[in-house]
Amino acid sequence: MARSVWSLWDEEDVEPLMVDEATDPKLWLMSLSNTLPQRKFVQVLVTLWAIWWARRKAIHEEEFQSPLSTFLSIQNYISEIEWEKKEHAKPGASRNKDAKWLPPDVGFCKINVDGAVAKSCVRGAVGAVCRDERGRFLGASAVVYAGVTDPTMLEAYACKEALELVEDLSQHKLMIASDCLNVINDIRAKFYKGYYCMILRDIEQRRVSFQATKYGHEQREANGEAHRLGWLPLKRLDAMFGFWIHRIIFVYP
Repeated sequence: MARSVWSLWDEEDVEPLMVDEATDPKLWLMSLSNTLPQRKFVQVLVTLWAIWWARRKAIHEEEFQSPLSTFLSIQNYISEIEWEKKEHAKPGASRNKDAKWLPPDVGFCKINVDGAVAKSCVRGAVGAVCRDERGRFLGASAVVYAGVTDPTMLEAYACKEALELVEDLSQHKLMIASDCLNVINDIRAKFYKGYYCMILRDIEQRRVSFQATKYGHEQREANGEAHRLGWLPLKRLDAMFGFWIHRIIFVYP
């Protein structure tokens, strides 16, 4: 399956993947992120994810997708990413709102988080975008939750996802920014009651793994990237790959 999908790409696109001799998957990806152009690296990530998804559907649900269908889905998704970039780059787009991004304290990274609820099905999603104190992009992730449509619970899940993302990025001092004041206040006050208390407890347990953690409330206009990322899997990926509940991470050099 995987070999058939990779064979549909141009040879010049696949050759750099075979040259790298790293045996650890994470080190292999990090090496590729440093050597490949950004567009090529995105192509690799999307291809790996699509192959994994097709294999999962075949093994666990006995739904089989041809290598050509998987390949076309990959191309379609990459085209969607490029379209989103072009739309965002147009004059008068939401760039002005993103210009209000507020930097964290010196030595800290900042993760903007947000949640989104699907309009046509019972599921929600969260997005997390991490930048350093200078605003340089470090990584991002998105997660879809089946059966979760409560906005406040999704915001709590988004804060939890921020901690997991920062751990993957090997950062030690962080600030999490959300536009949900209730969740931020509950985390600060260590108020572990209510219907999403277990999520808050998990956040507190994970917090001790870092040197310093801060939580801040920001208005929606300063949270544009995370808001769009939270909506992305609900609007785009579901239409191409079907129902998915796993985590996808984007890390660029």
